[in-house]
Amino acid sequence: MINQNNIVTAALEFPSAYDEMFGTTTNQRYLELVQLLYFGQNVMKNLLKGKRDFLRAYNLITAQGMKDGGTYELEGIKAWHDFEGYICWMKYNDLTVTMLFHNQYQFDYKHQDTVKNFIDTVDKLLMK
Repeated sequence: MINQNNIVTAALEFPSAYDEMFGTTTNQRYLELVQLLYFGQNVMKNLLKGKRDFLRAYNLITAQGMKDGGTYELEGIKAWHDFEGYICWMKYNDLTVTMLFHNQYQFDYKHQDTVKNFIDTVDKLLMK
Protein backbone atom coordinates (compact mmCIF):
# COMPACT_ATOMS: atom_id res chain seq x y z
CA MET A 1 0.00 0.00 0.00
CA ILE A 2 1.30 3.47 -0.81
CA ASN A 3 1.44 5.66 2.27
CA GLN A 4 3.58 8.53 3.48
CA ASN A 5 6.40 6.29 4.70
CA ASN A 6 6.50 4.34 1.42
CA ILE A 7 6.68 7.55 -0.62
CA VAL A 8 9.55 8.89 1.49
CA THR A 9 11.36 5.54 1.33
CA ALA A 10 10.91 5.31 -2.43
CA ALA A 11 12.15 8.85 -2.95
CA LEU A 12 15.24 8.27 -0.83
CA GLU A 13 16.13 4.70 -1.77
CA PHE A 14 14.96 4.60 -5.40
CA PRO A 15 15.24 8.21 -6.58
CA SER A 16 15.34 7.46 -10.32
CA ALA A 17 12.32 5.13 -10.09
CA TYR A 18 10.47 7.77 -8.04
CA ASP A 19 11.26 10.49 -10.57
CA GLU A 20 10.13 8.29 -13.44
CA MET A 21 6.94 7.20 -11.67
CA PHE A 22 5.89 10.70 -10.64
CA GLY A 23 7.43 12.63 -13.53
CA THR A 24 9.69 14.69 -11.28
CA THR A 25 13.18 16.06 -11.44
CA THR A 26 15.67 15.83 -8.58
CA ASN A 27 14.78 19.32 -7.34
CA GLN A 28 11.04 18.63 -7.54
CA ARG A 29 11.52 15.36 -5.66
CA TYR A 30 13.31 17.11 -2.79
CA LEU A 31 10.65 19.83 -2.65
CA GLU A 32 7.90 17.19 -2.58
CA LEU A 33 9.73 15.29 0.17
CA VAL A 34 10.03 18.41 2.30
CA GLN A 35 6.34 19.18 1.77
CA LEU A 36 5.39 15.59 2.52
CA LEU A 37 7.40 15.50 5.73
CA TYR A 38 5.97 18.80 6.93
CA PHE A 39 2.40 18.64 5.64
CA GLY A 40 1.68 14.90 5.57
CA GLN A 41 -1.03 12.94 3.78
CA ASN A 42 -2.64 15.80 1.84
CA VAL A 43 0.58 16.36 -0.09
CA MET A 44 0.87 12.64 -0.82
CA LYS A 45 -2.67 12.59 -2.22
CA ASN A 46 -1.80 15.53 -4.44
CA LEU A 47 1.31 13.70 -5.69
CA LEU A 48 -0.86 10.86 -6.96
CA LYS A 49 -3.81 12.99 -8.07
CA GLY A 50 -3.38 14.20 -11.60
CA LYS A 51 -0.31 12.06 -12.22
CA ARG A 52 -2.31 9.03 -13.26
CA ASP A 53 -5.95 8.57 -14.11
CA PHE A 54 -6.44 5.05 -12.85
CA LEU A 55 -10.23 5.23 -12.88
CA ARG A 56 -10.18 6.17 -16.56
CA ALA A 57 -7.86 3.22 -17.21
CA TYR A 58 -10.24 0.97 -15.27
CA ASN A 59 -13.17 2.14 -17.40
CA LEU A 60 -11.19 1.54 -20.58
CA ILE A 61 -10.29 -1.99 -19.51
CA THR A 62 -13.90 -2.85 -18.64
CA ALA A 63 -15.17 -1.33 -21.89
CA GLN A 64 -12.62 -2.84 -24.29
CA GLY A 65 -11.18 -5.82 -22.40
CA MET A 66 -12.04 -9.48 -22.69
CA LYS A 67 -14.61 -10.51 -20.09
CA ASP A 68 -14.15 -13.68 -18.05
CA GLY A 69 -16.81 -13.97 -15.37
CA GLY A 70 -16.78 -10.68 -13.48
CA THR A 71 -13.23 -9.80 -14.53
CA TYR A 72 -12.04 -7.92 -17.61
CA GLU A 73 -8.53 -8.06 -19.04
CA LEU A 74 -6.75 -5.74 -21.45
CA GLU A 75 -2.99 -5.51 -22.11
CA GLY A 76 -2.25 -7.80 -19.17
CA ILE A 77 -4.22 -5.71 -16.66
CA LYS A 78 -7.23 -7.33 -15.00
CA ALA A 79 -10.05 -5.16 -13.65
CA TRP A 80 -13.08 -5.94 -11.50
CA HIS A 81 -15.30 -4.37 -8.84
CA ASP A 82 -17.25 -5.35 -5.75
CA PHE A 83 -20.95 -6.21 -5.82
CA GLU A 84 -22.08 -2.60 -5.46
CA GLY A 85 -19.35 -1.12 -7.65
CA TYR A 86 -17.98 1.13 -4.92
CA ILE A 87 -14.57 -0.51 -4.79
CA CYS A 88 -12.64 -1.32 -7.96
CA TRP A 89 -9.43 -3.25 -8.44
CA MET A 90 -6.80 -3.59 -11.12
CA LYS A 91 -4.21 -6.35 -11.06
CA TYR A 92 -0.97 -6.52 -13.01
CA ASN A 93 1.45 -9.33 -12.17
CA ASP A 94 2.17 -9.03 -8.42
CA LEU A 95 0.58 -5.55 -8.15
CA THR A 96 -2.99 -4.90 -7.05
CA VAL A 97 -4.43 -1.38 -7.09
CA THR A 98 -7.53 -0.81 -4.98
CA MET A 99 -9.51 2.27 -6.00
CA LEU A 100 -11.65 3.78 -3.27
CA PHE A 101 -13.79 6.88 -2.88
CA HIS A 102 -12.39 10.37 -3.43
CA ASN A 103 -9.51 9.28 -5.68
CA GLN A 104 -7.91 7.23 -2.93
CA TYR A 105 -5.69 4.36 -4.04
CA GLN A 106 -3.97 1.52 -2.27
CA PHE A 107 -1.06 -0.22 -3.96
CA ASP A 108 -0.01 -3.70 -2.89
CA TYR A 109 3.01 -5.15 -4.67
CA LYS A 110 6.10 -7.26 -4.17
CA HIS A 111 8.50 -5.76 -6.73
CA GLN A 112 9.13 -2.07 -7.42
CA ASP A 113 9.69 -2.83 -11.13
CA THR A 114 6.11 -4.07 -11.38
CA VAL A 115 4.82 -0.63 -10.37
CA LYS A 116 6.84 1.05 -13.13
CA ASN A 117 5.72 -1.51 -15.72
CA PHE A 118 2.09 -1.14 -14.62
CA ILE A 119 2.21 2.64 -14.91
CA ASP A 120 3.87 2.37 -18.33
CA THR A 121 1.10 0.02 -19.46
CA VAL A 122 -1.62 2.31 -18.10
CA ASP A 123 -0.04 5.29 -19.85
CA LYS A 124 -0.01 3.38 -23.16
CA LEU A 125 -3.66 2.41 -22.72
CA LEU A 126 -4.65 5.99 -22.06
CA MET A 127 -2.79 7.25 -25.13
CA LYS A 128 -4.84 5.08 -27.49
